[in-house]
Amino acid sequence: TDGLCHIKTAGTSWLEEVKVVAMKEPELYREIHRFALENFEKDRASYNLTTDLSRIPDIDTISNDELINLFKQNDSRQLIHITYGSILRARDNEGKYIFKDRIYRVLFQYEEDHYRELSNHIRRHLEILSK
Repeated sequence: TDGLCHIKTAGTSWLEEVKVVAMKEPELYREIHRFALENFEKDRASYNLTTDLSRIPDIDTISNDELINLFKQNDSRQLIHITYGSILRARDNEGKYIFKDRIYRVLFQYEEDHYRELSNHIRRHLEILSK
């Protein structure tokens, strides 16, 4: 590669953004999580996954402060990663986005937190390459 590489982070950057939602608007995250569970089987069709939904903690039994721990668990991460398209495209009966606009609102409202999480995420990728 002559020292050139491409770091693919779009999917994992999405996870960092949803993590900010979980930290700042836990009830919105809970809605997203439930929606993702409902759509996972349909959305996983184009992926080769080892995701086991039974290993994901029940969203109704964990505290708001514990939500962030879901992003450390591979099955939970894959759930949110794989269903990103359905989450962002979902519309209500009036054609309004169910999640997309609210996610963007949170990311703009907590812009510093959003950028901090993304920066830390990309830094971790770059540090691995520098070893």
